[in-house]
Amino acid sequence: MKILVLNNYPLDRVSKEVALGETANHLLYGINFFESWGHKCHIAETWSQKQLPFKYKILKRVHYFQNLGDLKQQSEVLSLSNKFDVLYAPCGTQTQWLQFLRYKKKYPTPIISLVHHPPLNGKLDFFRNGFNQKIWKGLDVVPCLSQYTADLMNLRHNSQKAFTVNWGPDLSFYKPSNSHGEGIVIAGRTSRDFATVIKATQNTSLNTNIFYLQNNLGYNSDSLSPNIKLICAKNEEPIPGKNSGWIKQEELNKHYMEARVIGIPLFEQTSLAGLTSLMDCLGIGKPVIMTKNPNIDIDIEKEGIGHWVSPGDSSEWRRLIQWYENHPNEALEMGKRARALAEGKINSELFAKKMMTLFSDLLDQKSI
Repeated sequence: MKILVLNNYPLDRVSKEVALGETANHLLYGINFFESWGHKCHIAETWSQKQLPFKYKILKRVHYFQNLGDLKQQSEVLSLSNKFDVLYAPCGTQTQWLQFLRYKKKYPTPIISLVHHPPLNGKLDFFRNGFNQKIWKGLDVVPCLSQYTADLMNLRHNSQKAFTVNWGPDLSFYKPSNSHGEGIVIAGRTSRDFATVIKATQNTSLNTNIFYLQNNLGYNSDSLSPNIKLICAKNEEPIPGKNSGWIKQEELNKHYMEARVIGIPLFEQTSLAGLTSLMDCLGIGKPVIMTKNPNIDIDIEKEGIGHWVSPGDSSEWRRLIQWYENHPNEALEMGKRARALAEGKINSELFAKKMMTLFSDLLDQKSI
């Protein structure tokens, strides 16, 4: 099978990081497995805002009225349509113009777009709805990373086309933890509410290590108590094989291994923020404290691997971090359950197999 891949960040860079052991393969959304199974994947080039030709910068302003996806990327691959069996978009932000062309029967390649976040409501929805219905019809398969998103998409389009798939961690990348550890380690880039956890552990004996990007802390760090350690990284994409940009995942894992519990503090959410960090918890086998997010399908309390916290509740964060410090054996068992969950039904290889089944079923339908 020949697969054309459009993504919103350079997967070729991530592929190099995976090959060097610097990051986990679940960030490739199955592509590494597809290739190992004998399929050909062509990753379309991505451009930063600085790299975009002027006309595309102007066209990007149209997105205020209507999201057309990445027009530069789509224009580059338009002529390749007959050379591939499927178009796969691991991030559902790239292909809207091609979807419209497919709706108009002017683009022959089936489109599979993996949707991460629920659609946002806006003042111009009355203007967008007609076009949105057309680009929806241009999608052949709509897997989603959360049930909440799938339900919302189906309701909005009066459809049953959207459904969920389990995205899981790269089991081979993480060394499962078998130690109690101590304190809490927190990392992440999107919608992180670091301030709530800092308020929770300030002037306590609870060891707190926070990894954050420049200008992303959201807290005056001039007078922190000694138990809180902040590790700042540049807000730049890393370069494979070099110590640059945000912290390498392999380095972060060392700190996770030394923790009693991993924290994922979020602001009140309308997106899938926090899922990537949750994959770290499952892969390495550590319990988790996480802000409630209706977009996360894994019920960490029901699975016995962690605790939910309401947004902004610093007192509950303090209570739970202290609970884990007081219950090392329970924390260790919760971490083992997290790893077992990944090994049993939520991991990157099972995700890739599911996606490949979707591709194959789609082509079988096309040939009928």
